[in-house]
Amino acid sequence: MKIISLATLPDNFGVGLNKEYRKAIFKASIQKVGMNDLAKKLGYARKTVEGLRRGYTSGKNRKRANRFLRIRTVKKLAQIATIDIEKIESHITGISFGNSFLKINLPIYTTKKLSSVIGHCFGDGYVGAYFGYFNKNKRLINEVRENVRNLFNLQGNVIRHHGTYFLYFPGIISKILNLVGAPFGNKMQQKLQIPLWIKRGNKKIKSSFLRALFDDESSVKFRRYDRSIQFALFKEKRFLRQHKIFMKELCELLLELQIMPSKLRIIKTKNSIGIRFTISGYHNLISFLNLINFSHPFKRQKLENSIKTYKQIQYHDREKFSNQKWIAPGIKIVKK
Repeated sequence: MKIISLATLPDNFGVGLNKEYRKAIFKASIQKVGMNDLAKKLGYARKTVEGLRRGYTSGKNRKRANRFLRIRTVKKLAQIATIDIEKIESHITGISFGNSFLKINLPIYTTKKLSSVIGHCFGDGYVGAYFGYFNKNKRLINEVRENVRNLFNLQGNVIRHHGTYFLYFPGIISKILNLVGAPFGNKMQQKLQIPLWIKRGNKKIKSSFLRALFDDESSVKFRRYDRSIQFALFKEKRFLRQHKIFMKELCELLLELQIMPSKLRIIKTKNSIGIRFTISGYHNLISFLNLINFSHPFKRQKLENSIKTYKQIQYHDREKFSNQKWIAPGIKIVKK
């Protein structure tokens, strides 16, 4: 499934075209309306259009490369030359935003790797002036770094400070991730929503998203009378209602994978409010292991040990719940 194409890319991005096709599309447009009218339609001076056609602008004593064309310019050229915009995509050599550029092709498709990166954006990732991911586990850092490299052909920078690894990518990665559903800025101070393409995706897409998020935000309890996975996220108190909706969406994804979480519980602190749910029971833990699992090696090992040593635990009545109280209409519960 396409998620970003030339037709949907915002106008503040630019695209690079290979040299021969760049000249061909300008030539076709000039033949249609002439150079002077083309300059007017594009909103440039004639000299600027000449520079865009050649791929560089001649200065007084130098030449400055114009490798990228604005999205709106490419769309107008396609309209004037009566070229299907999808045909242009096969000639794209990269995209740009500000002073950054990526050597990638369009369109961008929904994949497990993209779903995983988005999951980390909802967890320990940060999408803003740059894309950053922070974790103490080197394996998770390497996984995110490799996924971004495969998706966007860009190697991030890693530094270590007081036992925590910091993985950084330039702002153009943040802009693209935000386009496909990653929250931009401080996640504590905004409502969150699972991207529609993940909710409508196949099981692999959903599992990759959940695995990344649980790697960052969950803990595995391995105690004498407690074998469970606990998941909790915190928000500013004013976002409680929206936060409940987001957490219910997460529970619905789990239910689609036949994993039944507990009812939501509210955790109050001085400056924030959290919502937590638990995954417990032998069959739920087995389903989680088989369908989602952890990339985090220690959490994966604790989950496997929990299942191997599992004993049926009788919970207190106050911890029992009826899923019908909070499950959204239309969700079918599979009972075995």
